[in-house]
Amino acid sequence: MVSDPEGRIVYATEHMAQMLGYTVEELIGRNGLDLVTERDRPRRASALATGRPRGVAELYEVWNTRKDGREICLLTSAAPMFDSEGRHTGNLGMHTDITERKSLEEKLEQYAIDLEKTVAERTRQLRDAERLSAIGETTLMVGHDIRNPLQSIVGELYLLREETESMPEGEEKERRREALDSIDEQLGYIDKIVSDLQDYARPLKPNIGKVDVNQLFRLILSTITVPRGVKAVTRVEKGLPQVAADPAMLRRALTNLVNNAVQAMPDGGRLILEARRDAGKAVLLSVEDTGEGISEAVRPRLFRPLTTTRSRGQGLGLAVCKRIVEAHNGSIEYETEVGRGTRFTIRLPP
Repeated sequence: MVSDPEGRIVYATEHMAQMLGYTVEELIGRNGLDLVTERDRPRRASALATGRPRGVAELYEVWNTRKDGREICLLTSAAPMFDSEGRHTGNLGMHTDITERKSLEEKLEQYAIDLEKTVAERTRQLRDAERLSAIGETTLMVGHDIRNPLQSIVGELYLLREETESMPEGEEKERRREALDSIDEQLGYIDKIVSDLQDYARPLKPNIGKVDVNQLFRLILSTITVPRGVKAVTRVEKGLPQVAADPAMLRRALTNLVNNAVQAMPDGGRLILEARRDAGKAVLLSVEDTGEGISEAVRPRLFRPLTTTRSRGQGLGLAVCKRIVEAHNGSIEYETEVGRGTRFTIRLPP
């Protein structure tokens, strides 16, 4: 294609016109810059204004707009033309459609970016797997070396309680009771740590039985400490059949959720345990609180081990819940709003 010094097209081959979707006659007289896309036009106008020395060609890529509106990328070799007296008479350009090549380059670039992200994620997962493998090995030692002395402490604690109850009423007896209650609470916390570690590290094989949800809810609420400011409510769908699940595992998963819910309401609120079926007859077990909610920063890693929002805790509770639920071929999800509360829902297949 040939243009005059002002950029108007004075000659074009048939092939050039076809690439742009015009006839040769339609191209003659048009300014070549008008064919360039708006995003590339300022760059090309600046290059043309700068000009090129005599005999110096320029090779560049430029996006053009066809007559039908589709954009194509042209690899252009352009050179100025001069007459015998050295006056600039126009420009000669040779153009090759490289749109397909550019598209492949962009796909390759995106593939490289995605691959880099994948490698980074796999590397992170490998580090996590190595760390969790170490946790699993440590758990075997912890379960044996801590549980045995714990049993001895529990036995001694029982004897101390018996001795305390035989004492006459008074300040000394009350102080002993408070101290024993505190010790008992700390023992329960240690036992939970060991149980969480073991439940997360060991393979889970549910022993499927029939679970009465009403009884399960009552049992859970009777074995945890619900603060006075928290009102506990249970809602079980009328006619809900017994759930096919491992009773001990399901109780553990729900107890973890209930404990989390209670701890999310330091100033009191409502704790709601609900059981119902969805349209597909799957059983939905929900634990809802009106507490602090979960922050945006924590949500992406909520079910990962060692993730916690509290100063006290190992961050294994939700990870254990997820493992237990998935061992039952179920799923767990949540809804939350900061300052208004959180609802966790376990879905068990029918």
